[in-house]
Amino acid sequence: MPTPWLTNEASPAASEQIPKHTAPNQIEQLMRYTAIFTNEYTKKPKATCVKYKKRLRQNDWQASWALAYNTTKNGRNTCLNTREILKLLSTLQANKKLIPELLWFNQYTLQLNKALKNKARKIYRLQRIINKNKQLLDEKKLENQQKIEDLQLENQDIKEKLDALKAIETSILQ
Repeated sequence: MPTPWLTNEASPAASEQIPKHTAPNQIEQLMRYTAIFTNEYTKKPKATCVKYKKRLRQNDWQASWALAYNTTKNGRNTCLNTREILKLLSTLQANKKLIPELLWFNQYTLQLNKALKNKARKIYRLQRIINKNKQLLDEKKLENQQKIEDLQLENQDIKEKLDALKAIETSILQ
């Protein structure tokens, strides 16, 4: 994926739309906004989620960004589920107010999240197959154990009959 801020060939349309001094300001503004979100989220996660979801409904793109990129250290307990995050990232990608650097980063993250979602689906399917196979294996084990026990009983019965025949043979020979 190309890195728009590293290329020497900036598209005239992009440079005409956004003055160069806007890029750092938008990024700095977003970083401050995200830092405030993170601070609030650390103290009161649920209340912060509600607050920023309300801002999201009011079309605050920075709230969208903060919610979409809100991940904890273990990747759990975020404000949104994966489907909502992908929807937000796609919406952000269509936002014409974002500078190319943020759009590039967002596109990259969107692709990573889609890939992760696909991997998670595959893992889920494989886990279901593994669980099904374990269940079938356990059933076969139980079935085989029952067959072994039946054969052992049959073997014991044959031994007893054989011993009885040997006893009869010994008594006849005497």
